[in-house]
Amino acid sequence: MQITIEDKNGLNAVLKVHVEPADYNETVKKAVTKYQKTMNVPGFRKGQVPFGVAQKMIGTDVKREQVDKLLQESIQNYLKENNINLVLSPLSTYVAEEVDWKQAEMDFTYDIGFRPEIHPNIESLNGLKRNIVVLSDEDLDKDIDSMRKSAGKLDMADVITDDAALSTSVKFTELAEDGQPLAEGQSKQKFYQGSDMPEAVKALILGKKPNEKFTADLFAALSEEELETLFEADKMTIRDLNHNFEVEVQAAFKISPADMNQELFDKYLEPGSVTTEEEFRTEWKKRVENYYQREADNMFFTEVRKQLPQNTQVDMPEEFLKKYYLISYDAKSEEGVENFGEQFAKFEDELKWILISDVIAENNGIKITEENIISYTISSIRYQFMQQGQPEPEGKLLQQYAYNYLSEDSNYSRTVMVLKDNAVFDYLLGAIKTTNEEISTQALSEMKQIKEEVVVD
Repeated sequence: MQITIEDKNGLNAVLKVHVEPADYNETVKKAVTKYQKTMNVPGFRKGQVPFGVAQKMIGTDVKREQVDKLLQESIQNYLKENNINLVLSPLSTYVAEEVDWKQAEMDFTYDIGFRPEIHPNIESLNGLKRNIVVLSDEDLDKDIDSMRKSAGKLDMADVITDDAALSTSVKFTELAEDGQPLAEGQSKQKFYQGSDMPEAVKALILGKKPNEKFTADLFAALSEEELETLFEADKMTIRDLNHNFEVEVQAAFKISPADMNQELFDKYLEPGSVTTEEEFRTEWKKRVENYYQREADNMFFTEVRKQLPQNTQVDMPEEFLKKYYLISYDAKSEEGVENFGEQFAKFEDELKWILISDVIAENNGIKITEENIISYTISSIRYQFMQQGQPEPEGKLLQQYAYNYLSEDSNYSRTVMVLKDNAVFDYLLGAIKTTNEEISTQALSEMKQIKEEVVVD
């Protein structure tokens, strides 16, 4: 077998392979012999078909199959042995169905694109702003208050009072002239939490008891704007309503927050890990800040992925990449892909980042091991069970789940890509001289929301 490479222009090239009978005869013979043992041919007992007959019947197909395997293995070995790095896999320029597989000697050609020499311009990222999330004492208090309420005791109320901590469910039903519920009339159930109840509604139900029903003229009690808010309707709809409504106080309750004690600490943290309120506040603040910091760093990393390729000289094998992209869309020309220019630019930018991150990983000894991959996958699966409130499977079963996941589709390669990106990002965080700016959790959430809205638009 002879493999040669001919440059076309720049980083684009053609790889040629010349195949002779000595390259494939032995493997084809073994493959035909293997199939021969299972063939069903009229006039012969199963497995007793003569080699010559089997060769005549399936020889060409087997040859095609074996030569194809030979080509793939030989090309990969050639590239590895000669230290030739490509951007993507070689693209065959021949159509298998059009090849005369009965020929003794055959020639095959592939388009290839060389990986460019890259020197990541990490210094260009110096000064890039990185948000450092800080949870204020006020926000920490709100967070802990919410936790205490979630773990608190629920007390049903006997009567509606002016207590701001009282939560109430109220149903409003439009009545006909005879005082009965109006068929197809307006009906709205509202849940008011604590002090969120409008003063006009509070005045209506003050002193009432749960399950008590009464009739009220809502137009006399509430303004037109308040009625629009209550029924979530426009002015014209509101003005067509009858004035009288049945008002039912369905339920009223108050939550007594849980005490700041060991029971609460163990409910939200590892049992026994903290024993005082101060320790609990410190640990919980750290956890919340870590959660939001990951969100902030994800946004920071997005900016790094955008700017580093822009500031790093990366020559690309354009001719090869365009052909590769068209094949992925099963298109014969650029006109066959909607917004080709824009879509191809995104594809090329993503590829540039992959190439740059590969160089960073190679230059800094970043390697993703099988142990890393399994450990990460197990942690992800364990987290999914926790999110769904399901008990965690025992060790061996959890590991089997991980193996099953990694064996499906492209999950293995995607996991490697995630781990490599994470490792490269960790390296860049230490290499970039960032400009750090403190930000609250609320400000970060608002910033993230704005970015998501921009992406949607």
